[in-house]
Amino acid sequence: MAAEALRLEDISPAHSSVDDVTRKELLWEEREEKLIKKIAVQCSASAVLHTAKARKFKRMFVLLGLPSALLPLVAAALGDIFKDKDDTGKYMQIALLVSGLLSGIGTFFNFGKKLQIHFDTAGKYAELQLFIDTEMCKPRAMRMACDAFLVLATNKFSGLNLQAPDA
Repeated sequence: MAAEALRLEDISPAHSSVDDVTRKELLWEEREEKLIKKIAVQCSASAVLHTAKARKFKRMFVLLGLPSALLPLVAAALGDIFKDKDDTGKYMQIALLVSGLLSGIGTFFNFGKKLQIHFDTAGKYAELQLFIDTEMCKPRAMRMACDAFLVLATNKFSGLNLQAPDA
């Protein structure tokens, strides 16, 4: 059994890629730059889509939230002013019913949370695009190692695509 066990002194540094001095790093060439620039363009497009979606949800949040908050206040104020009228109770009930419906719809669809998620996602895509653009504006000799940058950029992009809500 001792003869079968691997001994550490039998492993020479040449068999390990970490210590392999003949190994060359991936150099920046047009093919790699095209891939990275394609990711940057897709990040920009995704950021725009998510920002538009967030603004849509913000409009819905405001359109449903303000009336549902203001209708009871207006109904209460007008109820005291017009308390001598016969139809005042009906109008107050209708205002409170509409307020409850708007509040229920807003709570059910949770537009506030959706707009926040889309704004956050748009920011992450824009941040990745800026990271890529910053690295790509440097001369090739001054950039990060190409293989390391490709792994970093593609992993971040894939992770964003997996966690991003539908745009």
